[in-house]
Amino acid sequence: MLAELSALFDAAGDIHFKYQLPGDDFDALISVSSDSGLNSLMLEYDNLYRNSPKTARMRLFIFPGNGPDFASTQPFPPKLKSKVNGGAVVPPQITPVKFQDLPPVNNFNTLDRVLDSDPKVNRLVEDSGSSRLNNPLPALQYDVFISFRGEDTRASFTSHLFKALSRKQIVTYTDDLLYEGDSITSLLLRAIEESCLFLVVFSENYASSKWCLQELVKIMECKKEFGRLVIPVFYNVDPSHVRYQLGSYNEAFKKHLQNNKKAEVQKWREALTAVANLEGLDSRSYRDEIEFIQNIVKDVLQKLIDHYPPNDSKSLVGISENLEKVESLLSEYVEVRMIGIYGIGGIEKTTIARLIFEKYSYTFEGSCFLENVRERSGNYGLAELRRRLYLELLQGKFWQNNTGKSTFVEDRVRKQRNFIVLDDVSSLEQLDYLVQKLQWCGAGSKIIITARDKNVLVPTVETIYEMKILDSHESFKLFSLNAFNEDYPQIGYEELSWKAVGCCKGILLALIALGSFLHSKSKTEWHSALQKLEKTSDPEIQNILRLSYDGLDDELLA
Repeated sequence: MLAELSALFDAAGDIHFKYQLPGDDFDALISVSSDSGLNSLMLEYDNLYRNSPKTARMRLFIFPGNGPDFASTQPFPPKLKSKVNGGAVVPPQITPVKFQDLPPVNNFNTLDRVLDSDPKVNRLVEDSGSSRLNNPLPALQYDVFISFRGEDTRASFTSHLFKALSRKQIVTYTDDLLYEGDSITSLLLRAIEESCLFLVVFSENYASSKWCLQELVKIMECKKEFGRLVIPVFYNVDPSHVRYQLGSYNEAFKKHLQNNKKAEVQKWREALTAVANLEGLDSRSYRDEIEFIQNIVKDVLQKLIDHYPPNDSKSLVGISENLEKVESLLSEYVEVRMIGIYGIGGIEKTTIARLIFEKYSYTFEGSCFLENVRERSGNYGLAELRRRLYLELLQGKFWQNNTGKSTFVEDRVRKQRNFIVLDDVSSLEQLDYLVQKLQWCGAGSKIIITARDKNVLVPTVETIYEMKILDSHESFKLFSLNAFNEDYPQIGYEELSWKAVGCCKGILLALIALGSFLHSKSKTEWHSALQKLEKTSDPEIQNILRLSYDGLDDELLA
């Protein structure tokens, strides 16, 4: 990271910079004028990352000119300067003030990413003590890539594994073509680069295939270069035979040495050892193949959930307290755990339920997130909603030619462990029709019900949680993220922003709607919008959403 900063600023030329610690005001910016100052910056960030790796951020302010702190000192001594791409570094476009976020790093001496958002500046990666320009991260097309020896497992284990992954909506790539020639195809190489996680199925004759070994080398390159995930799967083979190339793996490499260059064979050996040393799954530890595959799918889902970031980090601001509380209540074990979440519209009850569902539902035999019960029951009727609920819980099984008179489908639902969310329930009738028989789900089942009215939940649900609105600090941050794409307002908009936050009364969706509406608007437009919103009575706070998108727009443009 030190070398990266050095190269970036050395190439940019006549600039200086300061940094801001979380929670500090603008008048507390810290100047960096020497290598010791740079080391202090990185130590501060390293401490932030260790305490909170997911949220660690430090803002960097870059200014043109040497500035008062640089009158007699070079920004970076020669010992810190590094050569990039033969000494030529493409400098970023410097503006009067440029805000940057330092990327997370485990060790401040490790170079991970270039500290620049300019797409013209490629990511820098440290390689064997020197820096080099690297290609941009390939776009992901597949969740999982399965590497396997076709003759060993194509028509058996790998086929069953592929189907199990597909049933969980995991986009999986398997190469169904037989190789011809000496090298794997460019199409296959691209598929490897475009995959997030690799399942390497080591079987008895995996090492006898040079194409499998070439795949493995490429997979480990993607792990090192792009941070891809790799899970070794040992199918009826001793992991030590893979790790140390013993048994059939030793015999395979004797043949490879006769027909291939020694350096290439050594790469294959190193790749095998590296993958075999990773945490994996061994078929010999399970009762049967079904249980083995179920555990593989469970492990894959958990790793993918942990690996993929939220689609919109803004939507997660201010909900952590509610999320943790509901998770805690849900973890209490009873035969069937049923929890109701209630509160006014716009405070992200659905978001909380969705996050918990996505985090835990894959561990259950059946799962269903039934959205918009209020609206859909009016449009399609409760009978159709229950049919859809059972259909998803049983994954389409046992439903063909069902007349509704048989209890066979209900019996199947009761015998399995389910995770169910009924979103936006608005009447006792809806709850009774959809939940009454679900209370007899298999032991350990979980049911979450969201509603605006607590009275809808009281007769049926034993545990009820009231969603908390955002406090002033969280409200201000969320509003700023949507109005300015930063967690603080632009200079000159501070007072207006506080007024806007006050109009929203801590309602999350109102903060998002109003912030998004005021984004890039002039101060005149802000004043006009806020004057109208301040006239809105407190009981009608939900009108903020409608006014933000409908009424205000017409008025401001008039």
